Amino acid sequence: MDRRIIGIALLRNEENFVAWSLANVAGFCDELIVVDNGSMDQTAPRLEALRGRFPWVTVHRTEDPNTSHRFVEGFAGERVWVIGVDGDEVYDPEGLSRLRPRILAGEFDRWWSLAGHSLHTTSLDPEGGRATGYPTPPAPSVTKLYNFGALASWKESNRERLHGNGMKFRKGWSRSRVLHLDRAQAWESCDLRLLHLCFFRRSSEDPENPLDRPNPSEVRAGPIRRAHIHLKNFLRNPLSGDASYKVRRYRRGVAVEREIESFGRPADWASVDPNAAATESMLGGS
Repeated sequence: MDRRIIGIALLRNEENFVAWSLANVAGFCDELIVVDNGSMDQTAPRLEALRGRFPWVTVHRTEDPNTSHRFVEGFAGERVWVIGVDGDEVYDPEGLSRLRPRILAGEFDRWWSLAGHSLHTTSLDPEGGRATGYPTPPAPSVTKLYNFGALASWKESNRERLHGNGMKFRKGWSRSRVLHLDRAQAWESCDLRLLHLCFFRRSSEDPENPLDRPNPSEVRAGPIRRAHIHLKNFLRNPLSGDASYKVRRYRRGVAVEREIESFGRPADWASVDPNAAATESMLGGS
């Protein structure tokens, strides 16, 4: 069987960037599985429009994000690479178009995972093709690209897709076999790179402060669990208003400016997202 690349996106209220995010990765994938976890904004119409443009996109809905891994667990042991995409992640489609034939030719078959560059973006100029943010390294990469041929199985009974430690590797394999393209190549020359827009509002349903947006596990958490999360964040940095997980994890090192012309812009997908112009205006500052 020929190698394939499968994409999976877990989304909830992602109307601002979903068209740009998924359109940029669609050409990289032989199949793109989208799991919508109860979006209440305009995410669903955006997804329907994307399906019209890319017939290999399938849309599923679930009330429990912890069931989403089941959509990919059956690929374990096959010659399949799986890429995970979040609603605030925008990949470079030109880089992916160069990376795809290399993956399908087997160049990376001895690796369990490829890690690329992430720019945790704080401001962005779509028209000028420039972005500012915190780079990898020292900030962590959030790319998710896995060689499922390395696995005997990967079942997660109660975790989001591509999360958890339930993978069982075939003999001779381990999770340490990661090729860090972000360490070996500069941003400008790396084919696996993304803009991480976690510091921007992703939906009209979000709080005014994007840092207050809960992750899927927090959405389902009870009041005691939510109180525990807030207390933990406060104790880590009691004198700061920016004690959130996102700030601690992604604002590391010194912010830099990067060229991002090959990423395109939301307006490129105005036929899918009629609000693309407003999204571009919002992106001008953090």
